[in-house]
Amino acid sequence: MMTEQELREIGKKNPHTGSQGSFVARRGRAAALLRRFILFGYYNLIERHVPEGSKVLDFGCGGGTVWLAQRYRVTGLESSEDSVRACQELYGEVVGGDICHAPFLAESFDAVVSKFVLEHLPEKAVPEAISEVARILRPGGLFVSLCDLECDHPQLAWVRRNYPETYHRLYILDPGHVGLRRSEAWKSIIEDTGLEVVDWSETSRFPILDHHPIGQLSKALELPAWARWSGRLALKIASIPILCRLWTITTPIVEAVIGPWLPRRWSYRLVFAARKPQSGFPSS
Repeated sequence: MMTEQELREIGKKNPHTGSQGSFVARRGRAAALLRRFILFGYYNLIERHVPEGSKVLDFGCGGGTVWLAQRYRVTGLESSEDSVRACQELYGEVVGGDICHAPFLAESFDAVVSKFVLEHLPEKAVPEAISEVARILRPGGLFVSLCDLECDHPQLAWVRRNYPETYHRLYILDPGHVGLRRSEAWKSIIEDTGLEVVDWSETSRFPILDHHPIGQLSKALELPAWARWSGRLALKIASIPILCRLWTITTPIVEAVIGPWLPRRWSYRLVFAARKPQSGFPSS
């Protein structure tokens, strides 16, 4: 396993790992506290449920995550050849393929993790993908995932209600959210595979969303000028690293305080952990 300094150097060189690398891949209480809010608590959920040194599969890994490489024995799974090459130095073992036909033996991993992948899978492929996750998990192993939700957040509901075709283009077709679902549908699919939900958090219900969904508004000429202007402003803020990081951290912190008083149906993102039973699954 590489040293912490070597991992940080990779994080500086690789734009895919930079914002998720040196910023969160530190030891100590301050870094652990930050991980509660960065990426909507995704890192914190992994840290709380998956013991350090565990064998972990990161599917749809992109360029990889320095913090994962620093803490776990990680294998990457990617369908993109460019991402496989980008992640090779960080994870060491990166396999080309897709999670619906995972090229691994049954019960190979202590944990399987993914962020912003499930909602990009074709709708009919999602149950197959989660069944594959269950197959390659060891008994007692954990699946941790972060994904976007179909929801009634005021910003998104306004676009969907007044500009349905624009909504479909900006929030389904353009980001490739072909498998977008509501929270209840995700829970049903996960439980149907036999996995047991142990942690479930619906987030991003703060009235002001982060820069990506707001930035999408800049792409639609049919929207009012104020909506397009807010989208351009969001993209401008996102292009300035320090402002982008402040936005990324501040919004979840504020939401942690006022979130309990905001409607659950506004939640735009879901982060969850589901465990494979210790007894495994009965053979068919």
